Amino acid sequence: SHSDRIAELFRAHNESLVRYLAARLNSRQEALEVAQEAYVRMLKLEDPETVGFLRAFLFRTATNLAVDRLRAD
Repeated sequence: SHSDRIAELFRAHNESLVRYLAARLNSRQEALEVAQEAYVRMLKLEDPETVGFLRAFLFRTATNLAVDRLRAD
């Protein structure tokens, strides 16, 4: 199912995503929050075809959220 694939993606990539975001945000806590928000957005998507698409979407979404936070400061 879609949510199962998202959960698998989370397990496979969350640590690398959080490290990537923490480097941009200079905060592991904010990185964790952004990663979580990115997953919530992914769960609302219609079922995409491939995990490759999902991973790219995940990182792009998280990057956009991180940039928004940096602009807000």
